[in-house]
Amino acid sequence: SDLQKQDLGEMDYSEPIVVGGPPLAATSVVEPIMGPPPVIYDDDDDYWEENWVYSRFALPWLLVCLACLGVLFFLTFWQQTGNIKNQWDGVPRYIVRKVIEDDDDEAGMPKNLRNLRIGAVFAGVLGVIVGFLTYFLRPKPGIRKGLGALSAVLLIIAAVLAWIAFGIGIDKYQDAVQCPDFYRFTGASCRDRSYVAVAAIAVDAAVGLTALVAGLMVVINSLKGHWKLAPRDWYDEQADLRQEPLKDRRPAEMIMRNVSFVRKVLTALALGLALLFLIAMLVLLLILHEDRETEILRNRVRGRSHRGFNPYSTEPYEHAGWPTTNTRIRYAAVAVGVLTVLMNFLPFRARAIAILFAFLYFCSAALCMIAFGFDIHVLRWVGKLHCPDTLYGEPIDCRIAPYVATTVMEFITSLVLIVYLIVEFTLGAKRQGKVFEY
Repeated sequence: SDLQKQDLGEMDYSEPIVVGGPPLAATSVVEPIMGPPPVIYDDDDDYWEENWVYSRFALPWLLVCLACLGVLFFLTFWQQTGNIKNQWDGVPRYIVRKVIEDDDDEAGMPKNLRNLRIGAVFAGVLGVIVGFLTYFLRPKPGIRKGLGALSAVLLIIAAVLAWIAFGIGIDKYQDAVQCPDFYRFTGASCRDRSYVAVAAIAVDAAVGLTALVAGLMVVINSLKGHWKLAPRDWYDEQADLRQEPLKDRRPAEMIMRNVSFVRKVLTALALGLALLFLIAMLVLLLILHEDRETEILRNRVRGRSHRGFNPYSTEPYEHAGWPTTNTRIRYAAVAVGVLTVLMNFLPFRARAIAILFAFLYFCSAALCMIAFGFDIHVLRWVGKLHCPDTLYGEPIDCRIAPYVATTVMEFITSLVLIVYLIVEFTLGAKRQGKVFEY
């Protein structure tokens, strides 16, 4: 053939070429083979002084950063004391009676139902993350198929757990209640919360359906080679052809166009919808969890806050939550990080703007680490506080586990941002000007 006889550098790439295949394949629509894009060499200083090329690592890792910042915001909002306008210092622990802690139910609902939803959220979110990383990282075919299968397994596990929670919730939703503080002494009635339980049941079914569909679509399209980022240049196209040669198709089959594009869009929509319902499941899970019975310590000198109409009162009143300083530092870190990531998604190519974004990411990471230090200090202070053995004649326990989780999340978020800075702006900066895109 002409392709075998001529040197590639002497061929005219503007003319269409038919390579291989049975005679029937020659009648198919043939596109010209395009040569590689112009390479930007090291001596092109003017371009690299003004522009910045992001690596393939940037987009998926920025999505991970955004997810970590979102989780940190949710934990901060959940554990703050007061509201945005009026906040007051809290004590990062909650007090619960041992009889409540040992009970199989929580706010009228079974604890195993709560645990099933926690497992579904964890497996589902991890499956969605693995699914999107499989798409954006463009790994080799074998690795892509393995990651697609892993994402599908995690999403199917989430679907199974969600359907089990759906079945249990259908039988127990009428028992959901929220009892006010000191209801045992005041005689106040517990409020019905069955409507929240019904909403949680509906979300369970939605998660079970969308996670199952998303898992099947990810594994099928990963195996068929559709679930991957489109090649960005000639080199990516040639690498794809070497790893996965195109199959010959009969002329009648050439009518089907944009099949890969449609499958990508549908798979992305399924994963996004599953993630949306998983977030809704987590929100409703925490709302029902907050309906549990907790105790309040009043007239104690170690209390640092007052839950009343006057937020500036100095009356000792221990309320579960973070001090205002810790909460505000965390809000500042999340605000800087989220806004920077969203702005970074805009098509800015200027090198100065990329450096500005790097500085803002560093500020967000530093604020997360500062909040981590403040929280560690407060948790150590709480550890020295005396936890009474009994309250109103009943044995009690003091718990700090949710606040420890927030502290760990601060460290993880800071670490994720620092990893992005090191890879993108230190290791990646060495490659600027050496290749067109990497």
